[in-house]
Amino acid sequence: MDIAAALSAELVAVLKDDWVLYVEARETDALKAETGPASESSTTNESTERKEGSGPNGTTANAHGSGEDKRTDAINQGLRDRLRPLLLNLVRTKGLKEGMLSWREVIQGELKALVSKKLPGLEAESEGSNGNDEVRAGLANHLRNLSQADFMALMKGIYRTLMNGIERLKSQGDILSEMLEALKPELPNRRAPRSATTASRTSSTSNSQSTALSSSTSSLPLIPPIEEDLNDFLSSSCELANTTVAKVVAFRSEKHAKLDLPEFMDFFNTSWAFVVRCEVISKRMIIGLRGTVVSQAKLWLQTFHQARISQSAKLVEDEVWNPSPVTREVQRMTDIIIDSAVKDSPELFIDPTKKTPEQSPGDASKEVNGTSSQVDELANPPSTAKTPATPSKPSATTPLRIEDRTYFAVKATLDVLGLLLDYLKIVVNMSMLTTDTMSRVIEFLKAFNSRTCQVVLGAGAMRSAGLKNITAKHLALASQSLSVVFELIPYVRENFRRHLSQKQAVMLVEFDKLKRDYQEHQNEIHAKLVAIMGDRLKAHVKTLHAIDWNANSPEGGVNTYMVALVKETVQLHKILSRYLTLPVVEFVMSQVLAAINHGLSEEYGKIELRDQHGKNR
Repeated sequence: MDIAAALSAELVAVLKDDWVLYVEARETDALKAETGPASESSTTNESTERKEGSGPNGTTANAHGSGEDKRTDAINQGLRDRLRPLLLNLVRTKGLKEGMLSWREVIQGELKALVSKKLPGLEAESEGSNGNDEVRAGLANHLRNLSQADFMALMKGIYRTLMNGIERLKSQGDILSEMLEALKPELPNRRAPRSATTASRTSSTSNSQSTALSSSTSSLPLIPPIEEDLNDFLSSSCELANTTVAKVVAFRSEKHAKLDLPEFMDFFNTSWAFVVRCEVISKRMIIGLRGTVVSQAKLWLQTFHQARISQSAKLVEDEVWNPSPVTREVQRMTDIIIDSAVKDSPELFIDPTKKTPEQSPGDASKEVNGTSSQVDELANPPSTAKTPATPSKPSATTPLRIEDRTYFAVKATLDVLGLLLDYLKIVVNMSMLTTDTMSRVIEFLKAFNSRTCQVVLGAGAMRSAGLKNITAKHLALASQSLSVVFELIPYVRENFRRHLSQKQAVMLVEFDKLKRDYQEHQNEIHAKLVAIMGDRLKAHVKTLHAIDWNANSPEGGVNTYMVALVKETVQLHKILSRYLTLPVVEFVMSQVLAAINHGLSEEYGKIELRDQHGKNR
């Protein structure tokens, strides 16, 4: 047993030495690439990523270039040469299982050490001792106080180092399996001649020959099946790496909830790539880091969403309901939403590694809780739509085009379209959040619909925006604002349809309900236009009753109430014709004229006329 224990210890030492040297070499290569000339580093990194099949986080560590291949082959061959006599003797002494168990315990400590070297306080966090509370608090404060750029640099280094270690473990496991498989025919062959001789000398009967062979075979050392042990060993190592990293990431939960979209994408994609790579290597799902990342993604989305709900409400409350110029950028933003029904436009894709001064439509220079850090900036909402200020200076009469239809829009509506575009970017860039994003989009559009009706139909704009009254123009522009979103809803729905599975597509019925809500509120606005003229008619009816119909009046003269009523009706028609579509104008005006005819008929029937002169009037 002492021999087996010594051999096990030597096996662990060989594997550890190989593992440490490999990880350190790969880390040195990565640091050289990072500190090299910018152009050379960029070219080298991009080339390496393409060869290794890694994402932008650079977490994979297998070398596929010709030079790296040769170096790796040499390292593997050296490991085989050192392992061969050890494995042979461990099989003979039946100490292979013990050696693998010892190596498992050692490597778990080594994996933890890879992280604790970069974050010393993490050991105290893992130990959970009350005496280490101060150390854990120091680690937490350190991680929370890091800038996002510094934290991501730290995490990318940790992910890279851990992945190098995990991939080397896999390579070692493959080499062990390969060598043990090669030893199977070798061990029995050493005793085969003796067995044959024994069999020939005891050939008197078949029973005696069988007994001799059985006795000889039973004395051979058997190679224990360790494939399952190696797989379990690799899986537990991947789980340990994920769990350890999850503890680090958990300290940044609140910080991550307030990141802007590109920054959170960088964190999410980098972490997710590490999780997926570990799951591919271990061939099983790993919950540790996956659960933490998903949890933080949903918290970030909720914070992102609440900020846009607040921003949208502020935009609508501060709107003075005047038509806003539609710039090229705003029109392009609308076209992107339309195109999203059939394709993902290039503007929807975000490269978190690139920081350009030029922003695509839908990006804001400063955003709220995901796009801005100051809530009070809502007073001058950046939205993700660019403000209508371009050298071309389009007039306020420039309409917004949705395919072959045109609409007048106020600034709040145009800015809200920019906020809507941000949600579509999440769908394209973080597909795992598609279903959650869809429910947030529906809630966002419902809130815009509700708020618009509150400030216009409920006269809330008189308080929030300082309007003296709500006019037909305000109502017409509010109707157009709802029409713009109403017309875009089918395109947004189809965008989600493309990114959902067939089972998930049943949730798209919510968009149909949303359209009905918008249609109902538009009908209420149109009814309000009719009601305005009804109120004006009531005011003119009082003048009508004050007229002495039996008194003399200038021949052919028109009463002032009728002049005013006709003027106001013509003015209403003029306003509606300017901002609303012809079918809507015809519908509203027919309702207005019918109400006027009915109302005047009733009032004329109440007048008592004593002579023909009064009737002629």
